[in-house]
Amino acid sequence: MSGPLPSILVQPNLVAINAALIAVRQAAAVLCDRATLLVLLHAHSGACRYAEFGERTGLASRLVSSRLARLTDDGLLVRIPYSRRPLRHAYHLTHMGVALFDVLALLATWEQAWPDGADTDTLVSVEHLGCGAALAAPQLPASALSNSVRLKCAGCQEAITAQSISLLVHQKEMAQMPTKSTAMRRTRQDPAAPAEGAIRGPLPQGLSVLGDKWSIEVLVCSFFGLRQFGDFGTRLGISTNILTDRLSRLVAEGLLRRSDADEPLRKGLYLLTDKGRDFYAILIAIQVWADQWIDHRVRSPVKLRHIPCQKLLQPVLTCVACGQVVTHAQGRIAVTART
Repeated sequence: MSGPLPSILVQPNLVAINAALIAVRQAAAVLCDRATLLVLLHAHSGACRYAEFGERTGLASRLVSSRLARLTDDGLLVRIPYSRRPLRHAYHLTHMGVALFDVLALLATWEQAWPDGADTDTLVSVEHLGCGAALAAPQLPASALSNSVRLKCAGCQEAITAQSISLLVHQKEMAQMPTKSTAMRRTRQDPAAPAEGAIRGPLPQGLSVLGDKWSIEVLVCSFFGLRQFGDFGTRLGISTNILTDRLSRLVAEGLLRRSDADEPLRKGLYLLTDKGRDFYAILIAIQVWADQWIDHRVRSPVKLRHIPCQKLLQPVLTCVACGQVVTHAQGRIAVTART
C-alpha cells in the first residue's frame, strides 16, 4: 500500500519539475544506460582490461568498446598502457568514476532488499571494510539488507526519505531556465545499444530502472507529485505509447501501483509504492554526484532541504552496523558468479 505523500509532493510545482528534468537529463546522458552501468559495476569490482570487461559483462565486443570509449571521453575511466609490444591498455576508474560508489552500493542494497524472486547468474556484494559489515550480500535475508546502509543527512544524521525532503526554489535562477523541459532533448538512439532485454547479469531490477532514461524521468515526476497519465505526458514531452510502456513496466516492477477500486478520490492515478519510495535515495545520490562532477551541467535552481534540521541537504552514506560514514575508500563491491 502507498503511504502518505512526501511533503515535496503535496502541491506539484510544474516549473520546478521542468527545471529538475533538465538537470536530470544531463546526468542521465552520462550514466543511465544499462550497458554503461554494467561496465561501471564491474570496474568497481576490479575489472580493468578489455577482455575482462567482455568476459564478466557478457556484452558484445562492439558494445564493450563503445562503452569504454564513452566512459573514457566522459572522464569516468582513464586508459593506461600496461603493454608496449603489442600495445595494450587498461581502463581504470578516475576520481569521477570512483565517486559513483554510493550510487552502486545503494542500488545493490535496494535490489536485495526488494527481491523479485528471479534468479540471476551473477551476485553483487558490498562490504564496509571499516567494521566488516555486509552492506549487501546474497546470503543475507531481505529484512537485514533493508537497514544495512542508509543515506543520511550530514547535519543531523537522520535518514533521508522522500517524506523528509522539502523544496527550496531560487526564483532568480529559475527565471534563467529554458521554458520547456524538452528544450534539452536526448540524442538519438545509440546504434551500438543492445535490444530490449538483451542485457542480463547482476542487479537486473536496478539496471532495468536506472538504465532507462524514460523510467528515471517518470520516477522523478512521481516524486514531484504527478499522478495522472496526461500530466506525465505533458511534462515529459513523451509519446503515449512510450509513456504507457514505461508506466506499465514500473507497475510490473513494483515501484508504482494503480489506485485501487476502494480509492475513489484517487481513481486512475499512478502512485508510488514503498519500493518506489526507497529508490529515492539512489536518485539523490546521482544528483549529488552529477552536481559535483559534471562540469557543463545546468544547475537546477531547485534545492533540497532536510525537514528535520531545516538545512540544505548534504547526504552521506552511512553503515547502520557501526554508524560510520562509508566512502569508497572504506567500501568494497564484489561481483561474483553464482555457484
